Amino acid sequence: MMQGAGAAFPVPPEGFAIITAQFGSFVAGASVASALLAAGDMTWQQIVLTLLVGNVLTSVTRSIRWLGSSYVAIFGMRTGTEIMLVSTALRNGIMVLLVAVLAYGFGWGWGGWRCGWRSWVERRDVSAGCFALLVLSKKGL
Repeated sequence: MMQGAGAAFPVPPEGFAIITAQFGSFVAGASVASALLAAGDMTWQQIVLTLLVGNVLTSVTRSIRWLGSSYVAIFGMRTGTEIMLVSTALRNGIMVLLVAVLAYGFGWGWGGWRCGWRSWVERRDVSAGCFALLVLSKKGL
């Protein structure tokens, strides 16, 4: 079981290599994902989830590099920065919601666990994100 901040993400340990490569470029992340899929180390569901989580984590640097200069050139420094921050926040919010639905709703999270009171009580190794969903939804309490 992953310890620390890595346990908060529904990504298997092998998936962090994909996320690291995505900071370089999306093609590099896809290449690593392809190799892991071909070797049988990850399922296609885990690959999709890992690529989505990687997109969320790398979107800030990507927004600054690619969108920031365009928005600032067109709208000026203050307005361009505000538009970039709002668009990045909206994109990431939608992507995080999608990751939560896939990982916790459909059980695509690594290890195949689902959020549930029984899994929390019996195993006590459910991620912090799953526990937060349990508390917020009040299911099984």
